Amino acid sequence: MGEIDSETFQIALMQCCEGGGQPVGAGVTLPKAVDMLRPKVVFCVGSCAALHYDKTRLGDVVAAAKLTTYAYRRVTANKVIPCGFSVPASKSILQLIPCAAFGWKPPLKNPKLEHEEVKVHSNGEILSGPEEIASVSRRNELVQLYPNAIAVEMDGDGVFAASHDLKTEWIVIKGISRYADCSDGCDDWFVFANAMAASVVNNILSEPYVFEEWPHYNNSRRNPSKEPADLNPVPPTNEKVNSMLGSLVGSVVGKYKTRKINYQGRVISCFLRYRFHNLVDLFVYDGIVRDNESGMEEKSKNHKTGEEAIEHALRKLKQRLHDEGVVNVDKE
Repeated sequence: MGEIDSETFQIALMQCCEGGGQPVGAGVTLPKAVDMLRPKVVFCVGSCAALHYDKTRLGDVVAAAKLTTYAYRRVTANKVIPCGFSVPASKSILQLIPCAAFGWKPPLKNPKLEHEEVKVHSNGEILSGPEEIASVSRRNELVQLYPNAIAVEMDGDGVFAASHDLKTEWIVIKGISRYADCSDGCDDWFVFANAMAASVVNNILSEPYVFEEWPHYNNSRRNPSKEPADLNPVPPTNEKVNSMLGSLVGSVVGKYKTRKINYQGRVISCFLRYRFHNLVDLFVYDGIVRDNESGMEEKSKNHKTGEEAIEHALRKLKQRLHDEGVVNVDKE
């Protein structure tokens, strides 16, 4: 999918049985796949059941900003106390989720939603556990215990557990195929919901430049003592600051915008990123421009405005194209 510096952006698809803790579920098969394929990020894609009729519709997509396990609980004579965990999606991919639907168009049309658009819920909480819930009473119980959750599914807990242990980026993205208080979901909704979820992931991956500097999984991370000294640097102070401020600036850190321009008959792709820099400059713009035909590329970082970042990178690229005889700057 796409190209970065002449390298193909590869996507691997792995199918698991439903239930993260099952013998061939995601929690068991994912570690083997990650160790073999060394991905940059893991997407858990499929279908889920909605908890609310007023917040979601069949066919909508939930890109889970938070995952909560509900099965673990302490039962006393008087009450039930949830003992599960709630975790946000991993740091880097979480920064992209607010932009998951940017430029996205549903690949299929649903006759029942002729006058309404399929929505992507990018700030939702999704419940994960071993139960396939199709009960009014159980659905009501979960809504009471987890009022902010909008859907429930069965694979995310296994994906989180494996990815956390492997120190790998992960996210759960599911399409709504039915409601959790009934079991009358049809195959058409199941297919439609899965297609919508997969399409949103495809949209996230449509700009490979976003993932260019993300590291591949490295199994030496699981045993830092075996790493060479130069591969295990001490984290800088700004990284700690960035982590502390992550929840505050997550909506604006790492957002990417793209566009294309025509320069002397050549197509130039422009990429712009707005990110947190430090406590003095706060936010800065990075620009990168690429001549699609030759593959020549120039970058410019740490600018106060997006226009400045793109213009500076573009001047460098134009000069390089001129120096190598590809274009004539004097004709401008």
